[in-house]
Amino acid sequence: METLPDQTPKIVEAIKYYLKQIKQEPNAEAYCNLGSLFALLKKWKVAIAFYRKAIQIEPNNAITYRNMTRALMMMGQQTEAVQCWYEAFLNEPTIQPEQYLTLGLNLAKQGQYQQAIDCYKKMLEVTPQNSPIEKQIFHNYQTVLDANPQTTHQDYLNLGKLMRKSSYFQKAIICFQKAIEKNPYSRSAYTAIQYTRIAPEQLDSLIQFYQKMLQSHENNPVLWGNLGDALTQKGELKEAMICYRKSNKKNLRSSHPELSQQDNKLKKECPPDFVIIGAAKCGTTSLYKYIGLHPQVLLPHKKEIDFFNKNYSFGIDWYLSHFPGISDYKDFYTGEASPNYLESFETPLRISQCFPQIKLIVLLRNPVERTISWYFHMINRGAKKRDLESIINSAIEQISNCSEFQLHSPNTNQFPRHIGGSLYVFHLQHWLSFFDQSQLLILKSEDLYSKPQEIMDEVFNFLGLANYENSRYPICNVGSYKPIAQEVIKSLEDFFQPYNQQLENYLNRKFDWDAKI
Repeated sequence: METLPDQTPKIVEAIKYYLKQIKQEPNAEAYCNLGSLFALLKKWKVAIAFYRKAIQIEPNNAITYRNMTRALMMMGQQTEAVQCWYEAFLNEPTIQPEQYLTLGLNLAKQGQYQQAIDCYKKMLEVTPQNSPIEKQIFHNYQTVLDANPQTTHQDYLNLGKLMRKSSYFQKAIICFQKAIEKNPYSRSAYTAIQYTRIAPEQLDSLIQFYQKMLQSHENNPVLWGNLGDALTQKGELKEAMICYRKSNKKNLRSSHPELSQQDNKLKKECPPDFVIIGAAKCGTTSLYKYIGLHPQVLLPHKKEIDFFNKNYSFGIDWYLSHFPGISDYKDFYTGEASPNYLESFETPLRISQCFPQIKLIVLLRNPVERTISWYFHMINRGAKKRDLESIINSAIEQISNCSEFQLHSPNTNQFPRHIGGSLYVFHLQHWLSFFDQSQLLILKSEDLYSKPQEIMDEVFNFLGLANYENSRYPICNVGSYKPIAQEVIKSLEDFFQPYNQQLENYLNRKFDWDAKI
């Protein structure tokens, strides 16, 4: 700002006042005020010196950094000014994203790529989703990653997940592809694409991308599997089945090289031995991986096939093509885990008609925890944003108004899945109207995590496999979210208590979920 001549005496008097103050007792505010006063006199070098003194005493004051940024820019010290601007950004209590949008690009121009990324991450935390400024932040964020020679596949993977969370699915897919280009064997990037909505107009380019990657990574099983998924979505089922079978064969070559040398079957004809049918967000990923550690178990190319609920029209040959053909041989087992099956009204009938003797495994978690976990799981997948409390309240009201007949006729479309998926007793009653109880192994999620070896012994015994001990049982696919208001938890606890009691009475088994979480 310009200083009028008649203001100068007042500024000098103010300077004397603050100099006297810091002589008596140095403090950050006085030093910052002195810096601002000398800035008014355009004594930039002196102003900067006082700002530095203020920062030494109070290193987290955004105002001081912001003021010093201007002084440094007036001195022509661009590099230090951008760094100071960044410090102001990190310490700003109420951030206005529009004021800092170009900061990331300025940091990137100076080679401060990680700081630029941190800048955009923080802006995304305070920016309303689906706003024009958010789109611009994502664009600049990706520009910084593209410009940085040190960008890793994890950087693109993280950005893709952030974009997916904001429902920018096509841009997320592009980031996941860039992650794969950086690391063609990053299973997490392929998995991210599997769980991201792919627009029909993006299919051709994605298929071409996979085909190009296969030219130099022909032995990558996950790449073959993802190509099969894209071809399936396009309706090219025969070509997709070829890809799934190749995926299984490549996977077998890396996981069981001794088996790949045998004259193994390429086409599977027998049913899988087991299906983990749910429940979603109850530890099915962990259980699936633990089962796959057994030397006699040969798993399909991916965990969730969702054939009996979403993809039934593709036919049984398409389904069986997901499993390794050699699993038809004696002493080998295979199966899948599609946790959405438990809630699907049509699935138990379809499975019983196709594979009446199959063994089914269910994991059940404290319904309060499962409901909350499912909510955040869907938010991270780009679902429509509604606050947890309003969703819970409306779902409880809807279910409370259902008749007894409706509650005993579970249908995926009938109840909101956050709570409906946790009404275990009704889902299990439905399944046990199609299968004998001896075919259904019901496990408690909390037991799987607290005593994994004991539970896995039970699982292997149920499947007819010899016990197999493993030294480690890492928990997979763990979600994270901020603490939940106690009012919401209490509302859920009260709602689920009678249904938990019904479940215990029906199965003649205690779950002890009514203890407070």
